Amino acid sequence: MIETAEKTFSFAEFELDTVKRRLLKAGQAVALNPKAFDLLTVLVKNHEQILSKEELLETVWEGSFVEENNLSVQISALRKIFGEKKGVHQFIVTVPGKGYCFVAKVRTADLAEAEAVEKKSAARQDGFQIVAPEVSGEGESIIGREREIAEIKDLLRRGVAAIITLTGAGGSGKTSLARAIAGELSTDFSDGIFFIELAALTNPELVAPTIANALGLQGSGGKTPVEILLDSLRERSVLLVLDNFEQLISTAPLLKKLANSSAHLKILVTSRAALKLPNERESIVAPLAVPPRDGTFSLEKLAEFSAVRLFAERARAAKPSFILIEENAPVIAEICQRLDGLPLAIELAAARVKLLSLPAILARLENSLNLLTGGAKDLAPRQRTMRAAIEWSYNLLGEKEKHLFGHLAVFAGGFTIEAAEAITEAEIQANAQTGSLSVLDLITSLIDNNLLVAKELPDGNVRLRMLEVVREFALECLRAGGEREILQQKHAEFFLALAEEAAPHLPLAESIAWCN
Repeated sequence: MIETAEKTFSFAEFELDTVKRRLLKAGQAVALNPKAFDLLTVLVKNHEQILSKEELLETVWEGSFVEENNLSVQISALRKIFGEKKGVHQFIVTVPGKGYCFVAKVRTADLAEAEAVEKKSAARQDGFQIVAPEVSGEGESIIGREREIAEIKDLLRRGVAAIITLTGAGGSGKTSLARAIAGELSTDFSDGIFFIELAALTNPELVAPTIANALGLQGSGGKTPVEILLDSLRERSVLLVLDNFEQLISTAPLLKKLANSSAHLKILVTSRAALKLPNERESIVAPLAVPPRDGTFSLEKLAEFSAVRLFAERARAAKPSFILIEENAPVIAEICQRLDGLPLAIELAAARVKLLSLPAILARLENSLNLLTGGAKDLAPRQRTMRAAIEWSYNLLGEKEKHLFGHLAVFAGGFTIEAAEAITEAEIQANAQTGSLSVLDLITSLIDNNLLVAKELPDGNVRLRMLEVVREFALECLRAGGEREILQQKHAEFFLALAEEAAPHLPLAESIAWCN
């Protein structure tokens, strides 16, 4: 890497002053994350040279261990500032397999000082290291979440809640959504945005040290990690993005304490379950919209459903010749319906177009957990297969919750709380070694952990169901427990009795109520 000694650079309508550490656009200052500024400086100083990712990481994050995706986040932030559109890069070009190159014409001022002056104003500011979040895979868009992104950005900007928790089933896209939100807010927090992955962490006592380490904070004076965080964040304008918090919920009070100590700190959390804090706003990340099963739609109308759009885009990424047409659109719609609009499941299914026809993919969804595998190697293990995504949630359950989860697989389609209690109560109590939670309590817990979906009907009653891929996993649990035949017998007896009770009412006016 060969850097020029110049300190002021002009390109297009921009001027980069590396001494005053500012970027001007048409004479107006542009808000820029410190790390993004450092990265831009290196790229501009080495314009027309291809710089590898390793070179950029070593230079911009000198002395710090950060993941490669932090680099792609900053590249995305700079491209957004330059107004570059997807696939059309007039400033920063990606050279596949090699790195990045700044290609815009650069004009330099006649200034020359030793490089040491600039290095003093590099990565750390007052001992506070700025580490930006990974937004999403470069070149890969997030589909169907425009409303959620806008709403959560607005909540964070207005300070409606200090903590916002994105909850949803495994594979619903919470992490991707959090990355997209953080990317949109890249200039809103003057002291930086920190994306902290917590999936590998299981000891709650390590949460505070992990956050402090990610922020580049060093201990001094015998202070605890919590005290260091409180002192350092009190006056800072910071967004913390804490990804995969569900296995650490017992340490949620720490987040409450941090948020209460600073008027400028905001925390965005992804979790399978809400933290249940007084200063928290829960935002449920629902599956993507799918076409209704009883509808007939034109190609244009089907393409408006976000699940169909996601399948088509990911299929095209896997097989460039793939296009959404009149002939294949109904099959794609049925695949998305079968997968309940779950983004991870749709992406994994779409990747199979390299080897399978669409009808073959649909047929194999009868055993979907064996089909929905093969996620990208750079993803966390729980995101590479649907089985792993569901198993992650399952392993966080207590024993009685696990028993009920498997037993509820006996219901194909929706069911009521009363039906669940009638069929499963005796077995749950007989198999549980400790505790006295009722089926109602356990169902509530499964809903909270997004393993059950609750829908309120017009009459005020509630029906429950499992997403199809979740139910498939639950059926495996039921078979492994050796209670499938007992539950099926109880299921048949319950609904036979219900049918006999309903029979006299079916010819009458109240038949609709009984059919529902």
